[in-house]
Order: sequence, then structure tokens, then C-alpha cells
Amino acid sequence: REHPIFNHSLVPNSNCRFKTKEWNVSFKVNSLGLRDQEYSLEKPDQTYRILLLGDSFAEGFGVEESQSYQHLLETKANLSGYPTEVINAGIQGYSPILEYLYLRNKGLVLKPDLVILALDLTDFSDEQRYRNLVTSPGKKLESILESDQDAWQRAPMFGKPIPSVTWLPFILVQVKWWL
Repeated sequence: REHPIFNHSLVPNSNCRFKTKEWNVSFKVNSLGLRDQEYSLEKPDQTYRILLLGDSFAEGFGVEESQSYQHLLETKANLSGYPTEVINAGIQGYSPILEYLYLRNKGLVLKPDLVILALDLTDFSDEQRYRNLVTSPGKKLESILESDQDAWQRAPMFGKPIPSVTWLPFILVQVKWWL
């Protein structure tokens, strides 16, 4: 669904079957609007909480939730005797700027001990697409970035378009266009 800050989000408490020629998986969204099991806002005592941010790869696109890498990580950590929650905040089509906005507006409320940002090559083109994202009537993404100017000076790629020659400078331009 459309979202005024994140461009789009999953519908909380929804279920569907996602069927293509390649897979047939159930897709359940929890009350937090994440493709994951239910978690309380309050972190349980003695539990290490990890928040995973990313796009469809993090979300577990095309696999059952029980086969997603964050679920497998959580299971392995708990079986090893380390009480751990790995909260999957991956949303198809997100890019680093949307993941940052999610973290700032919703993710930190979960009080994670660790935040993992899962990056992949689609993030470069998605980032360019969301650069001019309107986050509320009359308010452009640049105004959000100005409110966190110090943080964004450390990552100026989010404030202005990135020339294609800057992306992965060691890769030929023809390969970049193909990607």
C-alpha cells in the first residue's frame, strides 16, 4: 500500500499466497507491517535483538518465511543458547534512503542491539528512483535530509544524484548499464 513517508509498505495483519511459475509461498504480515512473526515492542530481558533492513532479498521474496535467512539466523542463535530475535524489516523495492527513514521513524522504537542493512546491486537504481520522493504534501526528500545534515554529510550520495561513473568505479560503464 502507499505510505506517506516510506513510499509503500506492507498491510499489517494481512495474509496471501504468492504463486508464480517459480514458487508458491504463503505471505503473512504481522501487526507491525513486517513479513515476520509477532514481536512485542518491548524487548524481552536477556534477549539480543537484531533489526534487519533491506529490500526483497531481506524480505524473503520467493521463499517461505521459515526459510528466509533471518529466520534461519534467529533459529540457529536460539539453538546455540543465545536468546535472539531477528526482526525482518525488509520490504520489496526499498532502498537505503527508505530503510533509513524506516529505521528513524519505526525501527528504533524496537530497541535493536544491532541493525543490519542488507545491500544489493538493485539499491543503486532504487536509490536514484526515490531521490525525489515526496514524503508529505509539499515536502520533498531533500527537506528530510536537511534535518539530518550532519549524518548525511557522511553519506552525501543520498542528497544528490550519483553520476553513473561513481557507482562501483572499478566496473566498466557498459557493465553498469547492463546491471
